[in-house]
Amino acid sequence: MPQPRTFVVLRRAASFRCPSSDCHQAHLSRTYNPGCYNPRRIDQPKHEVSMAQHPSLAIKYAQRSDAGRQRRSNEDTSAVHELLIEGRRTVIAAIADGMGGARAGGEASELAVSIAVQTLVKRLGASFPTTERQWQTTLSEALQTANAAVHDRSHSTRRLNGMGTTLLIAVLCGRRVRIIHIGDCRAYVVRPAVRRPQITQLTADHTVVAELVTQGAISMADASLHPQRHQLARTLGVAPDVEPELTARTLRSGERLVLCTDGLPLHVADNEVARVVSDAESPQTACDQLIELTNARGGRDNVTAVVFVADRN
Repeated sequence: MPQPRTFVVLRRAASFRCPSSDCHQAHLSRTYNPGCYNPRRIDQPKHEVSMAQHPSLAIKYAQRSDAGRQRRSNEDTSAVHELLIEGRRTVIAAIADGMGGARAGGEASELAVSIAVQTLVKRLGASFPTTERQWQTTLSEALQTANAAVHDRSHSTRRLNGMGTTLLIAVLCGRRVRIIHIGDCRAYVVRPAVRRPQITQLTADHTVVAELVTQGAISMADASLHPQRHQLARTLGVAPDVEPELTARTLRSGERLVLCTDGLPLHVADNEVARVVSDAESPQTACDQLIELTNARGGRDNVTAVVFVADRN
Protein backbone atom coordinates (compact mmCIF):
# COMPACT_ATOMS: atom_id res chain seq x y z
CA MET A 1 0.00 0.00 0.00
CA PRO A 2 1.29 3.47 -0.79
CA GLN A 3 2.22 5.76 2.03
CA PRO A 4 -0.45 8.35 2.96
CA ARG A 5 -0.03 11.83 1.58
CA THR A 6 -0.70 14.67 3.95
CA PHE A 7 -3.25 16.89 2.25
CA VAL A 8 -3.96 19.50 4.89
CA VAL A 9 -2.84 19.83 8.48
CA LEU A 10 -4.76 22.25 10.65
CA ARG A 11 -3.19 23.88 13.65
CA ARG A 12 -2.88 21.89 16.82
CA ALA A 13 -4.51 23.90 19.56
CA ALA A 14 -3.54 23.50 23.16
CA SER A 15 -6.65 22.17 24.75
CA PHE A 16 -9.11 24.42 26.43
CA ARG A 17 -11.60 23.69 29.11
CA CYS A 18 -14.60 25.83 29.41
CA PRO A 19 -16.15 27.35 32.49
CA SER A 20 -18.85 25.38 34.08
CA SER A 21 -22.13 26.39 35.59
CA ASP A 22 -24.15 23.76 37.40
CA CYS A 23 -27.40 25.38 36.38
CA HIS A 24 -26.56 24.58 32.76
CA GLN A 25 -25.85 20.93 33.39
CA ALA A 26 -29.33 19.78 32.38
CA HIS A 27 -29.25 18.02 29.01
CA LEU A 28 -32.38 19.60 27.59
CA SER A 29 -32.68 18.17 24.10
CA ARG A 30 -30.29 15.26 24.09
CA THR A 31 -30.95 11.92 22.49
CA TYR A 32 -28.49 9.05 22.47
CA ASN A 33 -27.07 7.05 19.59
CA PRO A 34 -25.81 3.62 20.66
CA GLY A 35 -23.64 3.39 17.56
CA CYS A 36 -22.68 0.32 15.57
CA TYR A 37 -20.15 -1.25 17.92
CA ASN A 38 -22.59 -3.17 20.07
CA PRO A 39 -20.69 -6.35 21.04
CA ARG A 40 -23.66 -8.52 20.12
CA ARG A 41 -23.77 -7.03 16.65
CA ILE A 42 -20.10 -6.68 15.82
CA ASP A 43 -19.66 -10.46 15.95
CA GLN A 44 -22.26 -11.08 13.27
CA PRO A 45 -20.86 -12.02 9.84
CA LYS A 46 -22.55 -9.10 8.10
CA HIS A 47 -19.99 -6.76 9.66
CA GLU A 48 -17.23 -8.54 7.79
CA VAL A 49 -18.46 -7.62 4.31
CA SER A 50 -17.28 -4.48 2.58
CA MET A 51 -19.12 -1.39 3.71
CA ALA A 52 -21.74 0.23 1.47
CA GLN A 53 -20.51 3.21 -0.52
CA HIS A 54 -22.40 6.51 -0.15
CA PRO A 55 -22.02 9.68 -2.21
CA SER A 56 -19.29 11.71 -0.54
CA LEU A 57 -19.86 14.99 1.24
CA ALA A 58 -17.72 18.11 1.27
CA ILE A 59 -16.48 18.41 4.85
CA LYS A 60 -15.52 21.81 6.24
CA TYR A 61 -14.10 22.16 9.74
CA ALA A 62 -12.48 24.42 12.30
CA GLN A 63 -11.17 24.23 15.86
CA ARG A 64 -10.50 26.58 18.73
CA SER A 65 -9.15 26.18 22.26
CA ASP A 66 -9.17 28.68 25.12
CA ALA A 67 -7.84 28.70 28.68
CA GLY A 68 -11.04 30.26 29.99
CA ARG A 69 -11.39 33.12 32.44
CA GLN A 70 -10.05 31.55 35.63
CA ARG A 71 -7.24 29.19 34.56
CA ARG A 72 -3.68 30.38 33.98
CA SER A 73 -2.78 27.45 31.75
CA ASN A 74 -4.55 25.32 29.17
CA GLU A 75 -4.45 21.56 29.76
CA ASP A 76 -6.53 20.73 26.66
CA THR A 77 -5.09 19.64 23.34
CA SER A 78 -6.84 19.34 20.00
CA ALA A 79 -5.64 18.41 16.52
CA VAL A 80 -7.21 17.90 13.12
CA HIS A 81 -5.18 16.06 10.47
CA GLU A 82 -6.30 15.42 6.90
CA LEU A 83 -5.02 12.62 4.65
CA LEU A 84 -5.55 11.53 1.07
CA ILE A 85 -5.00 7.78 0.86
CA GLU A 86 -5.71 5.99 -2.43
CA GLY A 87 -8.14 8.72 -3.36
CA ARG A 88 -9.95 8.56 -0.01
CA ARG A 89 -10.16 11.87 1.83
CA THR A 90 -9.89 11.04 5.51
CA VAL A 91 -9.98 13.50 8.40
CA ILE A 92 -8.68 12.56 11.86
CA ALA A 93 -9.69 14.74 14.81
CA ALA A 94 -8.59 14.27 18.42
CA ILE A 95 -9.29 16.22 21.60
CA ALA A 96 -8.04 15.61 25.14
CA ASP A 97 -8.41 17.22 28.56
CA GLY A 98 -5.39 16.59 30.79
CA MET A 99 -5.30 16.00 34.54
CA GLY A 100 -2.60 16.17 37.17
CA GLY A 101 -1.74 19.85 37.39
CA ALA A 102 -0.90 22.39 34.70
CA ARG A 103 2.37 20.88 33.46
CA ALA A 104 1.43 17.24 33.91
CA GLY A 105 -2.10 17.63 32.56
CA GLY A 106 -0.97 19.60 29.53
CA GLU A 107 1.78 17.11 28.76
CA ALA A 108 -0.58 14.16 29.16
CA SER A 109 -3.18 15.56 26.75
CA GLU A 110 -0.57 16.64 24.20
CA LEU A 111 1.18 13.27 24.29
CA ALA A 112 -2.09 11.34 23.99
CA VAL A 113 -3.30 13.34 20.98
CA SER A 114 0.09 13.22 19.25
CA ILE A 115 0.55 9.46 19.67
CA ALA A 116 -3.05 8.66 18.72
CA VAL A 117 -2.90 10.69 15.50
CA GLN A 118 0.55 9.35 14.54
CA THR A 119 -0.62 5.78 15.14
CA LEU A 120 -3.72 6.25 13.01
CA VAL A 121 -1.79 7.86 10.15
CA LYS A 122 0.65 4.97 10.11
CA ARG A 123 -2.01 2.28 10.40
CA LEU A 124 -4.32 3.76 7.76
CA GLY A 125 -1.41 4.13 5.35
CA ALA A 126 -0.41 0.48 5.82
CA SER A 127 -3.88 -1.08 5.60
CA PHE A 128 -7.04 0.92 5.05
CA PRO A 129 -10.05 -0.68 6.85
CA THR A 130 -12.82 -2.11 4.70
CA THR A 131 -15.14 -3.45 7.43
CA GLU A 132 -16.50 -2.08 10.67
CA ARG A 133 -14.57 -4.70 12.61
CA GLN A 134 -11.33 -3.52 11.03
CA TRP A 135 -12.17 0.09 11.91
CA GLN A 136 -12.84 -0.99 15.50
CA THR A 137 -9.44 -2.68 15.69
CA THR A 138 -7.65 0.30 14.14
CA LEU A 139 -9.21 2.86 16.48
CA SER A 140 -8.69 0.66 19.54
CA GLU A 141 -5.02 0.24 18.69
CA ALA A 142 -4.56 4.02 18.43
CA LEU A 143 -6.16 4.67 21.80
CA GLN A 144 -4.35 1.82 23.54
CA THR A 145 -1.03 3.02 22.13
CA ALA A 146 -1.72 6.52 23.44
CA ASN A 147 -2.64 5.07 26.83
CA ALA A 148 0.64 3.14 27.02
CA ALA A 149 2.64 6.26 26.12
CA VAL A 150 1.01 8.40 28.82
CA HIS A 151 1.21 5.61 31.41
CA ASP A 152 4.92 5.01 30.71
CA ARG A 153 5.74 8.73 30.82
CA SER A 154 3.90 9.10 34.12
CA HIS A 155 5.89 6.29 35.72
CA SER A 156 9.26 7.30 34.31
CA THR A 157 9.21 10.97 35.34
CA ARG A 158 8.60 11.83 39.00
CA ARG A 159 7.07 15.25 38.39
CA LEU A 160 4.50 13.61 36.11
CA ASN A 161 3.45 10.81 38.47
CA GLY A 162 -0.30 10.33 38.42
CA MET A 163 -0.97 12.35 35.31
CA GLY A 164 -3.77 11.31 32.99
CA THR A 165 -6.15 12.62 30.39
CA THR A 166 -9.43 12.10 28.63
CA LEU A 167 -9.24 11.38 24.90
CA LEU A 168 -11.70 11.36 22.02
CA ILE A 169 -10.72 10.40 18.48
CA ALA A 170 -13.02 10.84 15.48
CA VAL A 171 -12.25 9.67 11.95
CA LEU A 172 -14.35 10.92 9.03
CA CYS A 173 -14.15 9.04 5.74
CA GLY A 174 -16.79 9.65 3.12
CA ARG A 175 -20.05 10.10 4.99
CA ARG A 176 -19.06 7.87 7.88
CA VAL A 177 -17.71 9.11 11.20
CA ARG A 178 -16.24 6.64 13.67
CA ILE A 179 -15.46 7.65 17.24
CA ILE A 180 -13.54 6.10 20.13
CA HIS A 181 -13.28 7.81 23.50
CA ILE A 182 -12.50 7.49 27.16
CA GLY A 183 -13.49 10.12 29.72
CA ASP A 184 -16.00 12.93 29.35
CA CYS A 185 -15.12 14.66 26.08
CA ARG A 186 -18.23 14.63 23.92
CA ALA A 187 -19.31 14.25 20.32
CA TYR A 188 -22.64 15.60 19.09
CA VAL A 189 -24.44 15.59 15.76
CA VAL A 190 -26.60 18.64 15.07
CA ARG A 191 -29.36 18.65 12.46
CA PRO A 192 -30.06 22.31 11.59
CA ALA A 193 -33.60 23.64 11.48
CA VAL A 194 -35.14 27.10 11.46
CA ARG A 195 -37.31 26.63 14.53
CA ARG A 196 -35.80 23.79 16.55
CA PRO A 197 -32.49 22.20 15.49
CA GLN A 198 -32.02 18.66 16.74
CA ILE A 199 -28.96 17.50 18.67
CA THR A 200 -27.83 13.93 19.35
CA GLN A 201 -25.07 13.07 21.78
CA LEU A 202 -23.02 10.25 20.25
CA THR A 203 -20.84 9.53 23.30
CA ALA A 204 -21.54 8.62 26.92
CA ASP A 205 -19.72 10.42 29.74
CA HIS A 206 -17.38 8.15 31.70
CA THR A 207 -18.06 9.79 35.05
CA VAL A 208 -19.02 8.26 38.38
CA VAL A 209 -22.44 9.92 38.28
CA ALA A 210 -23.17 9.00 34.65
CA GLU A 211 -22.50 5.36 35.43
CA LEU A 212 -24.76 5.56 38.50
CA VAL A 213 -27.53 6.91 36.26
CA THR A 214 -26.94 4.12 33.73
CA GLN A 215 -27.18 1.55 36.52
CA GLY A 216 -30.43 3.10 37.73
CA ALA A 217 -28.93 3.94 41.12
CA ILE A 218 -29.82 7.65 40.83
CA SER A 219 -32.00 9.79 38.59
CA MET A 220 -30.91 12.45 36.10
CA ALA A 221 -32.32 15.05 38.48
CA ASP A 222 -30.17 13.72 41.32
CA ALA A 223 -27.13 13.58 39.05
CA SER A 224 -27.10 17.34 38.49
CA LEU A 225 -26.63 17.90 42.25
CA HIS A 226 -24.43 14.91 43.07
CA PRO A 227 -21.13 15.82 44.82
CA GLN A 228 -19.22 13.46 42.47
CA ARG A 229 -20.80 14.75 39.27
CA HIS A 230 -17.41 15.89 37.91
CA GLN A 231 -15.41 12.83 38.99
CA LEU A 232 -14.18 10.66 36.12
CA ALA A 233 -14.73 6.90 36.26
CA ARG A 234 -12.41 6.14 33.33
CA THR A 235 -9.29 7.97 32.17
CA LEU A 236 -6.34 7.40 29.89
CA GLY A 237 -2.80 6.88 31.20
CA VAL A 238 -3.59 6.03 34.81
CA ALA A 239 -3.71 2.23 34.33
CA PRO A 240 -1.90 -0.10 31.89
CA ASP A 241 -5.19 -1.07 30.25
CA VAL A 242 -8.27 0.98 29.46
CA GLU A 243 -11.85 0.27 28.44
CA PRO A 244 -12.87 2.77 25.75
CA GLU A 245 -16.18 2.99 23.91
CA LEU A 246 -16.72 3.12 20.16
CA THR A 247 -19.59 4.43 18.08
CA ALA A 248 -20.27 5.31 14.45
CA ARG A 249 -22.69 7.40 12.43
CA THR A 250 -23.38 8.09 8.77
CA LEU A 251 -23.64 11.85 8.34
CA ARG A 252 -26.41 13.43 6.28
CA SER A 253 -25.96 16.47 4.12
CA GLY A 254 -26.15 19.63 6.23
CA GLU A 255 -25.42 17.95 9.55
CA ARG A 256 -22.80 19.31 11.94
CA LEU A 257 -20.44 17.23 14.04
CA VAL A 258 -19.31 18.90 17.28
CA LEU A 259 -16.44 17.63 19.46
CA CYS A 260 -15.78 19.33 22.79
CA THR A 261 -14.11 19.03 26.16
CA ASP A 262 -16.21 18.90 29.33
CA GLY A 263 -16.28 22.64 29.93
CA LEU A 264 -18.72 23.36 27.13
CA PRO A 265 -21.67 21.20 28.29
CA LEU A 266 -21.18 22.42 31.86
CA HIS A 267 -21.89 26.00 30.77
CA VAL A 268 -23.98 25.61 27.65
CA ALA A 269 -27.09 23.43 27.43
CA ASP A 270 -27.42 21.01 24.53
CA ASN A 271 -30.23 22.94 22.85
CA GLU A 272 -28.08 26.09 22.99
CA VAL A 273 -25.18 24.24 21.35
CA ALA A 274 -27.58 23.12 18.63
CA ARG A 275 -28.84 26.64 18.00
CA VAL A 276 -25.37 28.23 17.88
CA VAL A 277 -23.97 25.59 15.53
CA SER A 278 -27.09 25.57 13.36
CA ASP A 279 -27.11 29.35 12.88
CA ALA A 280 -23.35 29.91 12.46
CA GLU A 281 -22.15 31.02 9.04
CA SER A 282 -19.07 28.79 9.17
CA PRO A 283 -17.41 26.15 11.38
CA GLN A 284 -14.98 28.80 12.66
CA THR A 285 -17.83 31.12 13.61
CA ALA A 286 -19.49 28.24 15.46
CA CYS A 287 -16.31 27.48 17.44
CA ASP A 288 -15.81 31.15 18.29
CA GLN A 289 -19.39 31.65 19.46
CA LEU A 290 -19.43 28.50 21.59
CA ILE A 291 -16.27 29.55 23.42
CA GLU A 292 -17.37 33.15 23.81
CA LEU A 293 -20.67 31.99 25.30
CA THR A 294 -18.83 29.67 27.68
CA ASN A 295 -16.49 32.42 28.84
CA ALA A 296 -19.34 34.89 29.21
CA ARG A 297 -20.81 32.52 31.79
CA GLY A 298 -17.70 32.44 33.95
CA GLY A 299 -14.94 30.66 32.06
CA ARG A 300 -13.95 28.60 35.08
CA ASP A 301 -12.24 25.93 33.00
CA ASN A 302 -10.37 25.44 29.73
CA VAL A 303 -12.64 24.89 26.72
CA THR A 304 -12.07 23.33 23.28
CA ALA A 305 -14.43 22.89 20.35
CA VAL A 306 -14.04 21.29 16.93
CA VAL A 307 -16.92 21.73 14.45
CA PHE A 308 -17.44 19.91 11.14
CA VAL A 309 -20.08 20.79 8.54
CA ALA A 310 -21.10 18.16 5.98
CA ASP A 311 -22.39 19.57 2.67
CA ARG A 312 -23.01 18.05 -0.73
CA ASN A 313 -20.16 18.31 -3.20
